[in-house]
Amino acid sequence: MVAMSALRAAAAFTARLNPLNRANQAAHLLSRAVVRSEQVAVRYGSHGKRMFIIKPTDFYDRRFLHLLKYYILLTGIPVAAFVTFVNVVIGEAELAEIPEGYEPEYWEYYKHPITRWITRNIYDSPVKDYEKMMALIQIEAEKAQMRQKQLEVRKHMREKGDGPWFHVETLDKSLIDQAELRNILRKKLMTLRRAEWHRRRRKERARKRAAFIANPFGFTKQLLGKKRNGQLTCSKAEIDHHLRDTFCDRSREQDLGPCQHLIYPPAPTLNFDGKEASWKEIQEVIKKARSSSAPGPSGVPYRVYKNCPKLLHRLWKILKVIWRRGKVAQQWRFAEGVWIPKEEQSKTIDQFRTISLLSVEGKIFFSIVARRLTDYLLSNSYIDTSVQKGGIPKVPGCLEHTGVATQLIREARENKGDLVVLWLDLTNAYGSIPHKLVEEALRRYHIPDKFRVLILDYYDMTLWSSRNAKMATDLGELLVPYMPTIRVPRSGDRVYKSECAFSYDSPESEGGLYVCMNTFLGFGREHVERHYRKTGQSVYMHLKRHVKEKATGAAGGAVPRRRNGKVFLDLELNRDFNGDDYEYEDEAKLVIFPDHYEIPLPNIEELPALVTIACDAVLNAGSAYKKQESDSWEEELQVSKHARSLRQQENGVRIPPSGWKCAKCEMRENLWLNLTDGSVLCGKWFFDGSGGNGHALEHYRETKFPLAVKLDTITPDGADIYSFDEEEAVLDPHISEHLTHFGIDMLKMQRTENGHHTDNHMQSRASEWEVIQESNLKLKAVYGSGYTGIKNLGNSCYLSTTMQVLFSIPEFQRAYVGNLQRIFDYSPLDPTQDFSTQMAKLGQGLLSGQYSKPPIKSELIEQVMKEEYKQQHRGISPKMFKALVSKGHPEFSSNRQQDAHEFFLHVINVVERNSAGSENPSDVFRFIVEERVQCCQTQKVRYTQRVDYLMQLPVPMEAATNREELIAYEAKRKDAEENMRAPPEPVRARVPFTACLQAFTEPENVPDFWSSALQAKSAGVKTSRFGSFPDYMVVQLKKFTFGVDWVPKKLNVSVDVPDFLDLNRLRATGLQAGEEELPDLTPPIVIPEDTRDSSMNNSLESPEIDESSVMQLAEMGFPLEACRKAVYYTGNMGAEMAFNWIIAHMEEPDFAEPLAIPSYMEPDLPSPSLPTAGPLDNQPPEESIAILTSMGFPRHHTIQALKATNNNLERALDWIFTHPESEEESEAMSDMADTEPNDTSFSNANAHSDSTLSPDQELSSPRVRDGPGRYELFAFISHMGTSTMSGHYVCHIKKEGRWVIYNDHKVCLSERPPKNLGYIYFYRRLSSC
Repeated sequence: MVAMSALRAAAAFTARLNPLNRANQAAHLLSRAVVRSEQVAVRYGSHGKRMFIIKPTDFYDRRFLHLLKYYILLTGIPVAAFVTFVNVVIGEAELAEIPEGYEPEYWEYYKHPITRWITRNIYDSPVKDYEKMMALIQIEAEKAQMRQKQLEVRKHMREKGDGPWFHVETLDKSLIDQAELRNILRKKLMTLRRAEWHRRRRKERARKRAAFIANPFGFTKQLLGKKRNGQLTCSKAEIDHHLRDTFCDRSREQDLGPCQHLIYPPAPTLNFDGKEASWKEIQEVIKKARSSSAPGPSGVPYRVYKNCPKLLHRLWKILKVIWRRGKVAQQWRFAEGVWIPKEEQSKTIDQFRTISLLSVEGKIFFSIVARRLTDYLLSNSYIDTSVQKGGIPKVPGCLEHTGVATQLIREARENKGDLVVLWLDLTNAYGSIPHKLVEEALRRYHIPDKFRVLILDYYDMTLWSSRNAKMATDLGELLVPYMPTIRVPRSGDRVYKSECAFSYDSPESEGGLYVCMNTFLGFGREHVERHYRKTGQSVYMHLKRHVKEKATGAAGGAVPRRRNGKVFLDLELNRDFNGDDYEYEDEAKLVIFPDHYEIPLPNIEELPALVTIACDAVLNAGSAYKKQESDSWEEELQVSKHARSLRQQENGVRIPPSGWKCAKCEMRENLWLNLTDGSVLCGKWFFDGSGGNGHALEHYRETKFPLAVKLDTITPDGADIYSFDEEEAVLDPHISEHLTHFGIDMLKMQRTENGHHTDNHMQSRASEWEVIQESNLKLKAVYGSGYTGIKNLGNSCYLSTTMQVLFSIPEFQRAYVGNLQRIFDYSPLDPTQDFSTQMAKLGQGLLSGQYSKPPIKSELIEQVMKEEYKQQHRGISPKMFKALVSKGHPEFSSNRQQDAHEFFLHVINVVERNSAGSENPSDVFRFIVEERVQCCQTQKVRYTQRVDYLMQLPVPMEAATNREELIAYEAKRKDAEENMRAPPEPVRARVPFTACLQAFTEPENVPDFWSSALQAKSAGVKTSRFGSFPDYMVVQLKKFTFGVDWVPKKLNVSVDVPDFLDLNRLRATGLQAGEEELPDLTPPIVIPEDTRDSSMNNSLESPEIDESSVMQLAEMGFPLEACRKAVYYTGNMGAEMAFNWIIAHMEEPDFAEPLAIPSYMEPDLPSPSLPTAGPLDNQPPEESIAILTSMGFPRHHTIQALKATNNNLERALDWIFTHPESEEESEAMSDMADTEPNDTSFSNANAHSDSTLSPDQELSSPRVRDGPGRYELFAFISHMGTSTMSGHYVCHIKKEGRWVIYNDHKVCLSERPPKNLGYIYFYRRLSSC
């Protein structure tokens, strides 16, 4: 080990001396650290969605094997060399006689020198081993004797009743000094008590300190304040008398007389600003006003003017009129008084204090006057700010008081002295100031007469109304009866505070959102009463967000203003607007049902601690739809430190738009452009053999130029940039300027399907994205019922398009929206997990028109005046539905793009499961497919039927009508790649729809077809026809295929899909006259040789096997039994066919086992000892039946499900849920389920089919609808992109005779519906048929 450590250290030191030498790479094998690659991985993908194939790597396995081999050789070679040297040079010892008088050592009896050395230096001598053995025997003997003695002692103890105790005589009590003992115990007890007291005191101090730091106001109020509640009970005369004594100035008209202590200030240098109030001043007052401030007698709070800019502008004009007239409005003379108790159980008028609620408009007006007075006094130095602190803007009025109190507390603590605090409160401090003194002060300080009169006129307020004191009682008492129902959300609870469980109301809606404080479910204004009646929960948190557009003239690009930002800490915006153009304000309050009593939040000092904690937890809870683990594996990129200081060389390098290759090799993939000198070099080598030769990294080591950009990732959205110095992918905010230096305009670059880049202006034809989205046309937005869009939740367009089409079908509308109230009323306590509820909610959101309202005329006029018309598509955000329908699905539950076809089948499957015992709207899609399989040798046929939900049409590219253009394009593309030129404009194949339909009807080969007529595998063909025609036919064009990297890719093809489709000629006809059915036999079963019955062998005829063919195959080296089986199963059709059979079955485990010939007896000669091939072979195993019956399903239903799904437990369970059985059928089938054979001709011939129908039940059942096969196109879903794992989906639906395009939340009238570029087409049966 010491040698290995030294060798490892030497290797590491050598590697550090010359890290670039490839010869030193082996040194990494000796170090324990992971080999640090000279090349780093780069994140791929910056334009469009790209597939990241995750596959297991064998790099660590191979590295382990290499290291193991290296260490074995590192130790094995020296050992082998040493052993060889000993054997050759020294050799084995020879046997010789022992000299007289010489006593040989024990190790000299061994022959080989290495064995002798090991015995001498490592092993103990035989004498020592003998002594050790004898010592061990002695120790064990002593232990045995001790155990015998213990047993004997225990025996005597039991006989005499002794125990394991002993007795020691104590001293005489008279010899003990009791007084001294008591003193010692007393001192110890006092010490313990003092220590315990100090410990409790420290703990209490720590608790109070933490409470004070967390909430100073609440702690101080609890410490010094008293519990205050009660209700005023007195007569009106007593109230009037109290108000006159407290607020009225009886000597108002009397002159003050000479005021010697009042000074006469000098004349002002700056006059009082008497101009009318400006719009900016009004806005500042409203901005700083509290939204929770109570309104005055008018009932109009500040919140109204905050949210209504036009109303505030109107108020500004009124205030300017009052300013010019100099007279207070009559409405401002009214005040509303509130009685607040001073102590617990207050009743008399002396136990209350009053506050006056003034008119908000008057407070706005006089706030501007007060600001101008303050500015006037400060600008003329009439106020000494070194003395006066109160009322000075941005200066705490109690600053000096707090500083003095803090200093006194510090000194008392340091001197360990006492501190007495005396609180002085002046009774009616403001009310005791005479009005004449106010008038005299305004006159002496040169306030203009107009404003002196205006201020004094405001004091002539004579009307004062009293409000019930009940509003000022302790809020804690109101919540005491509901405390057991208020719960604090735990870590696993989901708080739905952004979406209603029954609608798409949110805090931004007009009525806001109510969150239950027990279940944390969100409800809109229309549904909260239902939840209250069903559950009895009374306390809800009402959340409201006010969103408004910024006023004209606001600075562009400003961060949106957000008040009460801590209220909705994790609430997501539910509307599509630019945050720079809007501002929003959040509001929260507790609402107690059924009285709708409201408690504004935050109100920490008045609410109980539990309620405060629960409210804070709800307000700060994260989104209910966020996963615990991130779906993305990419890390957030940081801006490179070289981005701003990068110096680019003026070497005249210009990079072409395509045709790149490495400057040091011929690589054309994984190319990187160095942003300093413009070198185009290949990237790193990957472990799977792909990538480049690492020339870009070598170039960095030579030049130290740090930044490089990957060429095939440059798009207007950005590019993939790597920093060799920082060894990670980075961001470059100046990438556009850096690329322009080399002649690359990234704003004109876009990725094409073959990975090259091209200039946008070079494309003459409109791209697939523009055609399908009709983005080059001016589309008219539509609003109302059925024209509601669905917001994109992040690659969720496949869900949006599928659900838009489904809810345009009347059966889905009737099943969910028609039964909306019944579904909502009978929904479970957690409606977020109920599929029917969420489907009804989604249907109501799409069809009600509530979330698709046109803008009002005033907004349109304002937009036209601003010359910036914006189409407002609100739409709905089905986060709750997506989370439920994709729950447990590995693909749909992610944020990746998915196949709309697969999601359609998934939704149909979920609808089937949740429609047991009720109307199943997916019945409109279900139809029967009849498959006809024919044996090519015997021409015999077999008919089977299966259930399907859509028709998959292949797209034969060989049938394209523009084959010449495609061939020419392919030649130009290859020539452009060879000559490094820009690729030509892509050509889209045009395939007729009739060719697709013909390809669907053509026979297809059946792989591994076993012919029951030949009792061997043979060639077979299959054709499909329709056993029934559904009400709605879904047609999917199989545009997607797999590339060489096994990534699904889309064919660039255009199919002229017709508006009217006639499929009557594809109706199944069943078994025709002259056709012979294949025997209903199972493949042969191999029977072991030792278990065969001799009587059975005698009864079987010897098979006819062509021995010459067998010998030809055996001479090739194949096993004899395998050759016999090959000749037998190919029907003696020759050695060539048998050879092909051998090649196809070489990997089978029973390939070389003896040939077993099955028995085919007549029906009247049964033999229980032989394995029959009749229908009873399909009897499900009892283990599977027991598993399903243990779940509560009937036995006959279980057997039927297993037979229909080929004994597959998982699919059988799905079959049971999708095929509920009525009670009448259950009783009729219970007696015959165990005995009747499966004589049906229906089989599970299609591996991806969900179920197989029974002829007695399913064909006659109304679950499979049938009718004429003439259809009309009413909707289609289109896909844009190169793969199902990327791109975008939109759908077109024909409503009211016009085509409508649904592009996420945008819904517009379609001008040119791209029917030839669709992916999934939806047809409905013509009613005239």
